[in-house]
Amino acid sequence: SAQGKLEYTLNVVDLEAGQRFASGPYDMRMFAGLRYANIDSTLSTLAAPFTLPPGIFGLVNIFVSQNQEFNSQFRGIGPRVGVDTRYCFGSGFGVDVDVSTALLVGNVNSHYNGSLTSTITTPPTTSNFHAENSSRTRVIPVLEAKLGLDYAYTFCSNRSALIFEVGYQVTNYFNASDHHFNIVSPGPFNVGSILSSGGANDVAFDGPYLGVKYYA
Repeated sequence: SAQGKLEYTLNVVDLEAGQRFASGPYDMRMFAGLRYANIDSTLSTLAAPFTLPPGIFGLVNIFVSQNQEFNSQFRGIGPRVGVDTRYCFGSGFGVDVDVSTALLVGNVNSHYNGSLTSTITTPPTTSNFHAENSSRTRVIPVLEAKLGLDYAYTFCSNRSALIFEVGYQVTNYFNASDHHFNIVSPGPFNVGSILSSGGANDVAFDGPYLGVKYYA
């Protein structure tokens, strides 16, 4: 048997400026700016003993492969544009639709650590493996969309508004995580085996969100 765990960490900072247009129940803000993002991903696997049938060389539990771990880090910055639209139903309630895109330029770094414990010998022996890809510059497209409901509290003769928003958000970073390795290691009886191989993967997040916006 085997088990695995995949974890992602995303940190984002946006700096933007925009122009707001309002007409009747419609309110739209077009914006542009910069986005900085760092994305860390870790894939860990653990395998239970591999057992040969009784009678083959008189051996059982030939080897245990444990603590295989892939790590990938992306750091990038680039331009971002989008539009934030709102339709007011009345009494301060409305619906929001936000769409934005960004193009981030940065470096992707990844490395692999693993171990193989063999029970052929007494006492058992453990081999450790490490591989690291060189830093590579990559352009990462980003797509983001939000759909939510809100309540707007207006003041200053209806020229300013404080908006409380709740909804659902999806974000996709294309080819932002790299798990590409080709590792040939000595296995049981010193037979070479490929432990792992892979490639660039998209990183996607989706789920509910809460937000507060102030319109001057």
